[in-house]
Amino acid sequence: MIQLDREEEARLRQIFRELYQREGSYGLEQHRRLLQELYNQAREENRDIPLMDQLQGELEILDEEMTCLVGQPLKR
Repeated sequence: MIQLDREEEARLRQIFRELYQREGSYGLEQHRRLLQELYNQAREENRDIPLMDQLQGELEILDEEMTCLVGQPLKR
């Protein structure tokens, strides 16, 4: 797993929980699709590694939160 600093990780987890409360699993799924598209685009354009690491870290945290909140991981 990509390591984000503790504050960033806690902030992301809170954002994902709030998104789930407002929009349910659909909101989390939409956000995950967007993050994945950004990651894929960065990879295709050979963007800098820190950006890709940040996006990968966010995807991993979102997957963990989805599993905790919904009880199952997102289907990819």
